[in-house]
Amino acid sequence: MRTVSETDAAATLPADARDAFKSPIGPVYTDAAALLADATPPIIAVGDVVTYHLVDAGQTPAVAVVDGRTERDAVRPAVRDAIPEPDLTVASEPGTVSVSLV
Repeated sequence: MRTVSETDAAATLPADARDAFKSPIGPVYTDAAALLADATPPIIAVGDVVTYHLVDAGQTPAVAVVDGRTERDAVRPAVRDAIPEPDLTVASEPGTVSVSLV
């Protein structure tokens, strides 16, 4: 695993626009198999719990954005332990996409 610590923002979501992204955009799947039946490669997962359910269904995402948290709390150990070790760890401040991540 390689860790990149540069956190210069490539893009920032303004604080007053963040509420627009708190609700789902598009369909919400509660069954990983149904999601995978509709998805096309590459599979990109955003979130620890989403990544966990995909891995549990036998599909490791090509890219997974995880931070060890869900709904502002630490994920359960079972979720954390099921997610594969990252190839790359990148730091980004809340509401930003860092240059390193891009």
